[in-house]
Amino acid sequence: MLDRLVDAMLDALLVAVAVILAAALAPARDAPAVGTVVGPDRGALDAAIDRLTVATPAAASPYDRALFPHWIEITVGCDTRCVVLDRQRSPGGWLSAYDGYVASRTGELEIDHVVPLAEAWVSGASTWTLARRQAFANDLAGTELLAVSAWSNRAKGADDPAVWRPPDPGWWCAYADAWVAVKLRWDLTADPAEVDALHDMAQRC
Repeated sequence: MLDRLVDAMLDALLVAVAVILAAALAPARDAPAVGTVVGPDRGALDAAIDRLTVATPAAASPYDRALFPHWIEITVGCDTRCVVLDRQRSPGGWLSAYDGYVASRTGELEIDHVVPLAEAWVSGASTWTLARRQAFANDLAGTELLAVSAWSNRAKGADDPAVWRPPDPGWWCAYADAWVAVKLRWDLTADPAEVDALHDMAQRC
């Protein structure tokens, strides 16, 4: 009973810290876009991939998107989606790093969870508390959230890198780096095919 109480308190603290950090890091509405993620050198990425815990995907129960509450309010009138769009905005619009498309309207974009929620579920999140899953689904401090074209996000779906990669190979290195960073940050596992695909993408660094 005490252990569950401590876990719940820690999860609540994690959510609070995530919200505070997000609010502190959120750019002003007229700030320039961040642009694409800059990937590391190949050796650093390969080393990070080798630190992943390799395991067969599994879950304690069937996946349900409702178990990852999002989007949450970060600042007054601006939720998680709003913050992601703000930080990627530039005078010319929004760059979709997956395919190089430049959107002029936010309606052309969707917020991608780099590691899909369904993938996270079978990689360890099925054992998390609801509060921790909410923190993951709204993680603005890491590399989990990215505004991309609606069609590239839907093409990706819940696939991992063994099945789907950004259509622009020039972004493979940064995508692999972002994927690995999320899995390590949240202590999520990776299956063997996924690891092989990540090493293959690292060759683009």
